[in-house]
Amino acid sequence: MKILKTVSILLIAAICTVAAVSCAADKGEVWIRYKDTEISERICRFWLSEIKSDFVSRYEDITDTPACWNGKTTDAEGKTITRGEYVELYAQQYAKNVAVELQLFREYGLKLTEEETGKVDQYINELIYYRYGDSKSAFGKALKSAYGMSIDDLREVLIYESEVSKLEDYLFGTDGVMAPTDDELDEYYTSHYARFLPIVIYTDAGYDYNEDGTVKRDAAGNPVTRKYTAKEKEEKIGKAEAVQALIDDGEDFFRLAGTYSEELNVPDENGYYFSSDDIFSAGTAYGVDYSVLTGIMKQDIGSVKTYEIAGQSIVIVKRLEPEKDAYKQTALSEQFRTLRDHVVTQKNRALIESLAAQVEIHDDFCRLKTVDVPGGIF
Repeated sequence: MKILKTVSILLIAAICTVAAVSCAADKGEVWIRYKDTEISERICRFWLSEIKSDFVSRYEDITDTPACWNGKTTDAEGKTITRGEYVELYAQQYAKNVAVELQLFREYGLKLTEEETGKVDQYINELIYYRYGDSKSAFGKALKSAYGMSIDDLREVLIYESEVSKLEDYLFGTDGVMAPTDDELDEYYTSHYARFLPIVIYTDAGYDYNEDGTVKRDAAGNPVTRKYTAKEKEEKIGKAEAVQALIDDGEDFFRLAGTYSEELNVPDENGYYFSSDDIFSAGTAYGVDYSVLTGIMKQDIGSVKTYEIAGQSIVIVKRLEPEKDAYKQTALSEQFRTLRDHVVTQKNRALIESLAAQVEIHDDFCRLKTVDVPGGIF
C-alpha cells in the first residue's frame, strides 16, 4: 500500500482535467463536501503536501523552491498559470474526485471487509516499526509536525484509498459492472495507437564496443557509452545519409533496421506500438525521444521520416499499418499493458466529471498555496 499511489485512476483523471475550480465559503474544518461525504481540512492539506512531493520526485525540472513554483506553465485549457497554481488545482480536483468516489462507494452499498481494514492497520504498524523504531509516539509527532494530522487522520486517508480502490474494481474490474467492452478496447486501440519501426543512429555519443563486437558493460551490467570524436560524428551523419539513400532506392526497411540501427534491442517485423497517451513512458522504453513519437502520430501510414535530435541522434522512422487485434497477441502484451487502464480512465472520467461539478470546496482550500505546505514525508 502506497499513500496516494493506489488511487491511480483518479490521479490520471485529475491531471488530465486540471482547470478552474470554483470555491464556496463554508465554516468549520470541512473543506470538501459532496452529499453525505465530507473531507476535513487536515486531509486536504495532507493531499496537497503529498502531491507536491510527488511532482518534485517525478519531474527533473521541478524543485521545491518558491522560484520554481512561481514559474509559468499552462493548464488543460491553455491558460498561463504558475506551477504552484497547477499543483493546487490538481490537489483540489483530486479531492473532489475522491469525494465523488467515496459517495458512490456508499451508494452502491459497498463495504470494506475486516481483512481489508486489517491491511490498513498492518501498513500503519509497519510504518511505525520500520521507519520510526516501533515508536508510535515518534510517528505521531512526525505526522503532527509535517501535516498537523494524527495517526487516526492517516488511517482515515488510507481507508478512503481502500474504498476508492474497491469501488473501481467493482465498476471496472474484470467482472465489473462497467468493465470495458471489446468494442471499447478496439475503439481505443484504433484511434490512439501507432505502430512504427525505427533506425537509430547516435551522432554525439554511443555504445562502447569490445574487440569482438560486443557492448562493454560496467560492474552493474549496464552498457558503457563514450563520446564520439569530431571525425566520428561526421561519419555517423554520413551513415544516416547512406541509409536514407538505400531507403530511397527501395531497400527493405526492416532489413536496414536490423543492419544499421544502433539500438541494442532492434524490434522484429512487428515494430513497436505506443499510445498517444503514453508518449513519455514509451519514449523511455524504446530509447526514442518523445518528440519523435509525437511526430510519428502525425505521419501517414507507410511514410518514412527522418528526425534529428540535436546533440543525440538521427532517427529514421517508418510508420506501419497497425495489425488487426494486435493488442490481443500474447507476444505483444507488454506493449499494450496500459490499454485497458486508459479505457477505464476514460470511462471513470466520464462518470465523475459531471458529479464533481456538484462538489462544494471551501474557500480556504482554494487559497492554500503550494509554497505554504511542506513536502510529504512518505
